[in-house]
Amino acid sequence: MSKVLIYAPDDLQQKLRRTLLWRPEIERLFAHDPQAVIASLRDRRPSLLVLDGRRADAIDLIRTIRADGELRAISIAALLDDAVGNLEIVLRDAGANVVLSERQVEPLWDDAIQEVVNVPPRRPVVMAVSVAVGPRPGAGQGRYDVMGRNVSVRGLLVETPRPLPSGTVVNLFFTLPASEVPLHLVGRVVWERPLGGGLTRQGIEFLGFHGDALGKIAAFVTTTAI
Repeated sequence: MSKVLIYAPDDLQQKLRRTLLWRPEIERLFAHDPQAVIASLRDRRPSLLVLDGRRADAIDLIRTIRADGELRAISIAALLDDAVGNLEIVLRDAGANVVLSERQVEPLWDDAIQEVVNVPPRRPVVMAVSVAVGPRPGAGQGRYDVMGRNVSVRGLLVETPRPLPSGTVVNLFFTLPASEVPLHLVGRVVWERPLGGGLTRQGIEFLGFHGDALGKIAAFVTTTAI
């Protein structure tokens, strides 16, 4: 039976009751303060923590979990009344895998929760990523470099002064840290968040891998994954 730990007040719990988290096959655990959250994560080992992203202690709690080698692999979903402005970005930067808000149609919560329960390990990186717009190398615009920040077998997080529209298909070329083997992948831009200072953070979903790129990424992220 899957376990989920919920750290949220009654109003948000009522919304969660309409999601897959209230199915009979899910064991629900509850905590009422950050200390109880940490204790429950250690003792009960849930696969998902759902917390109220509006709380003043939410950011510090997420960062504490992500800094703990024993707990850092646990998936985290943060809930907001309205995911606008800087708070959603701060929650994601702290380590929340997904942010759910009342602006979303509630059936979409199930899709997001299902995704985060099965979220693959990811690893922070700092590396140059060369991008070529189009489904084939050399198609469309010429290559240009962006900065890679996180990588998993499903996708890559980048920061760029040249954001691309969601849905854009791109070729990606990069070399993982401590490796000399260049990798080539095809991806699609799936979301973006402005960072300020002329930079935009974008999530790129992998669509295809050339050669052994998938195996090399999988080996890389599992060595020190979060």
